Amino acid sequence: MFQGTAENAPESCSLTDLGCWFWKWADFAIHYLQWLVESALSLLVFVVNSITNAFSGILPDLGLSIPPEVYYFVQPFNPQYGAGVIMTAYLARFFLRRVPIIG
Repeated sequence: MFQGTAENAPESCSLTDLGCWFWKWADFAIHYLQWLVESALSLLVFVVNSITNAFSGILPDLGLSIPPEVYYFVQPFNPQYGAGVIMTAYLARFFLRRVPIIG
């Protein structure tokens, strides 16, 4: 009776058509899991960006605290961005170790 993917599924299923019910349930589960993963990833990106921006704003301009000779060789490594990323990684590690299943 019913052939194909969940997009081709009829709107209503008879009580005895288990294949139709399965496709409707599978379609719902897949869409819910996609939404859940996308939401979790967007939240993670937002948190990491916020923490990185906060730390790069807190860090002073390293050009004023080190000699110009050292600054010339350090500048290509972008120390302000690197320090923010390292601090974010340490914070993420700290919080992930508190999760019972992961840590």
